[in-house]
Amino acid sequence: MKASAYNHFIRAGNRTLAYNAVSNGLALIDDEVLKALRSPESIDPLILSRLQGESATLLRELKRGRFVIESDFDEVEYLRLLYNRAKYDVVAAGLTIAPTLDCNFNCPYCYEEQRSSRMTDEVKQHLCRYVAQIVKVARSFQVTWYGGEPLLCPDVIEELSKEFLKACEENHCAYHASIVTNGSLLTRETALALKEHKIETAQITLDGPREVHDSRRCYRDGRGSFDTIVANIEATRDVLRIAIRVNVDKTNMDHIVELFTYLRDRGILQEGQTANAYLGHVHAPTAACKDIESNCLDAEGFSRFELDVMKQLSERGFHLSRYPDLRMGSCGAVRPYVFVVDPEGNLYKCWHSIGISDEVVGHISRPGEMTAAHLKWLSFDPFKFPECLSCKIFPICMAGCPDTAMKGGIATGESCERWRYYLDDMLRLHAENVRRAKESGKVEAAG
Repeated sequence: MKASAYNHFIRAGNRTLAYNAVSNGLALIDDEVLKALRSPESIDPLILSRLQGESATLLRELKRGRFVIESDFDEVEYLRLLYNRAKYDVVAAGLTIAPTLDCNFNCPYCYEEQRSSRMTDEVKQHLCRYVAQIVKVARSFQVTWYGGEPLLCPDVIEELSKEFLKACEENHCAYHASIVTNGSLLTRETALALKEHKIETAQITLDGPREVHDSRRCYRDGRGSFDTIVANIEATRDVLRIAIRVNVDKTNMDHIVELFTYLRDRGILQEGQTANAYLGHVHAPTAACKDIESNCLDAEGFSRFELDVMKQLSERGFHLSRYPDLRMGSCGAVRPYVFVVDPEGNLYKCWHSIGISDEVVGHISRPGEMTAAHLKWLSFDPFKFPECLSCKIFPICMAGCPDTAMKGGIATGESCERWRYYLDDMLRLHAENVRRAKESGKVEAAG
């Protein structure tokens, strides 16, 4: 027997937390078990004998959590198997659809170039034909409505949703849908219409308290949008699950705790509510937003900031933390049955690519076509980076963002998942929040 190469040990007060990045398991262990799991090769035979005898149940649990594995077990090959199985599985297919790239906002950090085009009937027909075919083999189909601002085209959303739902019902395929919207047009009436078409979740952005938000997310005529968005969240949170994204850079980072506190005081982030909030990292992935690059935090800076905010909010009564998840083919950009579709029917693999002609991988009329641009994404392999294979967070990162990784982000650390910078501290915070939540019987709706 040997200890996993992906074990992490975190001292939390007088306790030791053991975390395994392959199983995603977390456990409290004593000093003897800690000594055994820290063995560089095989576990001390005396300790192993004791575990097999008087602590047989503990040994079984350590095996189940993959803290302890067989001496000849190859963890990298096991991860490769999990990754490829998830990546190429047709069980879950999905489309991110932008019915328009037009928008009623003028946000300075937006990575898209706005266009007034609207999805044509021909493109809609091709979409319906594609979905009718893919749901015959998929067991689950996910749609994300995107833009631009998708609620500028509610009729397109309604028309296509009806066709998608019909195809899924006929083929016994589960259907899930969400929308990414700036929130300015999400009235209660609109939310009820979305709900009717099985759209369950809306992602809405608030970038700080009123003055800060309105300086960053304003209408084209310069008017602020904060009051309208907050009113719409309050009017629709019992209809849809609301995910509030807070985009963070150097210009608003000092106001984030204030925003969370405001949302809690308004009753939006409270126990039992269907709204939650999380931080988004503003960066400059395209030429359209390169002028704000100097305002962006790097990956490590954003990670440290996020941790600090969560600690501050925990001190204010929020039970707020993040917990890792396995990254086995989870990015749709590298999976064969996931696409982003623009109003003209062009296909992309990443949200950041939409509207960029060099990033087009095909057309919805020819979804099976294998172009060089498409192959670039599908052949992305996190196992080809030696520095990733030797990293203890590899199972919960998998080279991070494929788009950033392919643009040199491995060498700079910009593609890495934030766990590289704060795993131990975040797990301490998570364990403490679990303890507090159990004692109080409540959990804040954030994180």
